[in-house]
Amino acid sequence: MSALLLRWLNDELKLHHKVEVLERDASNGYIIAEVLHLQGLEPHLERYETSSTTAAKIHNMELLGQKFEGLCVPFPVNTRRAIMMEERSAVLQFLLQLKDFLRRRPKGRPDTAKAKSLAIEEPTKATSSATKSDLPPRDVEERFIATTTKKFHPKEVRFHKGVDMAVYLRKFEQAQWNAENELDDLHQQAKADKSANSAAGYAAARAHLQEKAKFMRDWDREHHEKWQQTQRRYLAAERDDLRLELALEARRQIYAEAKLAESQQDAAVGVVEFEKNMNRLGLASGGAEQALHAIPASDAGSLAHFRSLEKRVDDLDFRPSNNVKMMKELRKRRKAQLAAEKDRRMRRQKALADQKKSIEAHETGRLQGGDNQNSIHLTDADAAKALEVPEESGPLVVDPRQKYLDDKREELEENYARLRESGSMRREEDMKVLEELRSATRKKEQLRKWDVCSDALDGLISLALAVVSSSDRDVLDITPLKKQLFLQVAPSKPSHCDQGGQELRYELEVSIQNFLSGSEVWATLPLQSRLTTFDVKPDIQALADSWGQQGAALDTSWSFPPSFVFLSVFTEDESGVELAQRVSTEHHLAFLQLDLLVDECVKLSYDPQKLGDQVAALSDRERELGAFGSKISALRQKNTPIPDTMAVDIVAKAVSLCRREAAIDGASNPSVGGCMLHNFPR
Repeated sequence: MSALLLRWLNDELKLHHKVEVLERDASNGYIIAEVLHLQGLEPHLERYETSSTTAAKIHNMELLGQKFEGLCVPFPVNTRRAIMMEERSAVLQFLLQLKDFLRRRPKGRPDTAKAKSLAIEEPTKATSSATKSDLPPRDVEERFIATTTKKFHPKEVRFHKGVDMAVYLRKFEQAQWNAENELDDLHQQAKADKSANSAAGYAAARAHLQEKAKFMRDWDREHHEKWQQTQRRYLAAERDDLRLELALEARRQIYAEAKLAESQQDAAVGVVEFEKNMNRLGLASGGAEQALHAIPASDAGSLAHFRSLEKRVDDLDFRPSNNVKMMKELRKRRKAQLAAEKDRRMRRQKALADQKKSIEAHETGRLQGGDNQNSIHLTDADAAKALEVPEESGPLVVDPRQKYLDDKREELEENYARLRESGSMRREEDMKVLEELRSATRKKEQLRKWDVCSDALDGLISLALAVVSSSDRDVLDITPLKKQLFLQVAPSKPSHCDQGGQELRYELEVSIQNFLSGSEVWATLPLQSRLTTFDVKPDIQALADSWGQQGAALDTSWSFPPSFVFLSVFTEDESGVELAQRVSTEHHLAFLQLDLLVDECVKLSYDPQKLGDQVAALSDRERELGAFGSKISALRQKNTPIPDTMAVDIVAKAVSLCRREAAIDGASNPSVGGCMLHNFPR
């Protein structure tokens, strides 16, 4: 099917551009418009765009929809979308419908109905006259007379044998002519039947296409109505979701306001009933209760008691928003307090009962018998017991905690003094921190001043160098040098100058103005002599000589120490590695790097079981570094990094080898002795 359509487009219609892929080339609609233009249905082809952008496709489809609507050809939105999406079936179906429409259309298009009727009447008259003059008459008798008249001359008609024979034999010709007439009638009847059948087929196809177009229009309308219904439902669902979300947000806000009001009410209740709760806990400041005393911090028992009190205070929760929990805790502690009081009361009663029993037993023993001495001893014992009774009963009345606090009164005073001292020490530490901040600020100001002065000094030095370089001229004009060198010099350290210092910048600008105007410190010389007329050659020569002798003063070379040198260098990039290697080469130091040492160990690796006694024949470096080769190879096969302990052992072996080599070569080559360890932070 696609091959037939391609042949129709490329060979029959001969479009401007050859069509290769139907769905791709027809996606923008320009080919369809060109087909209509070739058939005379679209005179304005220049309004269509040939690009394949989405905007161009939509523009072309809108123009085609208007054109096909005028031609009564169905071109719904789904077909347009399918053509734009390059759906093969939709493109083939629409092109077949377009081809069928163009095939059923008449070739010419008369301008008016009158011209059409004239054009139809003239050919019919011509054909009718042609048929009347050319075709023989249908009646066989009349036809026989006409053919005989044409065959023979009128003068020779009378008494001619041919005429007589023709009249005698006319039955044969008339029979042949009757057969021809019947055959002609048969052909005309078949042609009429064929025309009727084709007309019926065309009518049926036209009716089918009209029904199909009506069905497609109804289908599009139904789809549009369903789409509108779906959109209405979707918008209703979205509106319901939004209402639900707003309702939830309002409910959440109401709940938050209720919580806030509840917390405020709890706070108010907690503030109002604070004194009552403190009285229940026994922590009130006023009233008949005894005042609380601090606990000394030097005794272990007092520290433990203080920690237990801190834990009890931390466990308490006096927040107004948790009054229920607080009251439960108070009830629980009151129960524990009552149980403890009951326990102490029971133990006190039991102790008194035991004491009474022991006194009665001693009295009965003293009365039952014994010598006078025993009686005297019992009397003394009874007296002692009698004396002990008030002593034991005495502490039951005095509070032991109050007695303990009275005994530790001095330590408490010391602790209070220590607390006061800690507060003063803390204030002193704060003052120290403040002084450090002030000193750092002053240091920054000094750095800013140093940067400004160094920039000015750099400008002066460059000016002096320019003066020295221009010493070959007799008359020296210093004004352009001041403008070019002293004023256009770039600041060397802008890091601190950018942090502030408006006063320093103002002073620098004033100094520059004084320098340009020759005032203040830049005023003229005492004898009214200026730089252009003053003889500056001796000063310039002295400056040049001193400048040339600065090389010896700035010589930073250092003599190599006789002992073994061990350097540790850290660099960040490859340029630093090259610099470290160059420095080690210049100063005759062995350059040690972990990666290079690991590669050397792998290169010098050996198997002690295979070599056997030949291990002793190896050098110290091969023997000691090669021992790590097999382990490093095994770690590399497992993609495992080298452990830190092994790396430290390798570097230590390399350093010890360098020391031994320096000790051996010290007598012959004293300049070689030392090593430089690169990027080894262990």
